[in-house]
Amino acid sequence: MKIFHKKNNLIFLFIFYLNILFGQATSIVGNWSIDFQKTVSANPKISEKQKEALEYYSNRISLEFFNSGEFSERIGYDYFIEGTWTRYKDDLIVVRCEGDSQIKSTKENLLQKIDYAQNDPRKRIRLKQNLYRLNRFAVRSYYQQDENISSKHNFGGYELNLVFKK
Repeated sequence: MKIFHKKNNLIFLFIFYLNILFGQATSIVGNWSIDFQKTVSANPKISEKQKEALEYYSNRISLEFFNSGEFSERIGYDYFIEGTWTRYKDDLIVVRCEGDSQIKSTKENLLQKIDYAQNDPRKRIRLKQNLYRLNRFAVRSYYQQDENISSKHNFGGYELNLVFKK
């Protein structure tokens, strides 16, 4: 009888520790879409024009976090970005998409254009700014707050704090 209780205790402890190790990570797993109302309230200085654009795009942008650590973002109906995600703290999730084929090819094209623009300093500066924005787009941070995740995004030339819901 004592052996039976020890086995049950060991199984219980094993499940308990698995929940501690992986329980928080699974709360992020799933499909996320923009929560329009919370995004508007998280950005008190949002203009009417930005609200209209946000409402238009809110059902065209979604994120998906997989158990395997893979990440996918859908923008519009045809554009997908893939990468990996890692949780660093209880509330911080970092997504890396540098390996996505579209981001890689865009980066290669920008680097090539920068090389060709040797004689035009203004063009080189604009291209380097585009490269900087692409690099920032390829590595992003999401913060989990209660039942939502949020991230600062360049949205139409303005930085907005986007709030996502499951």
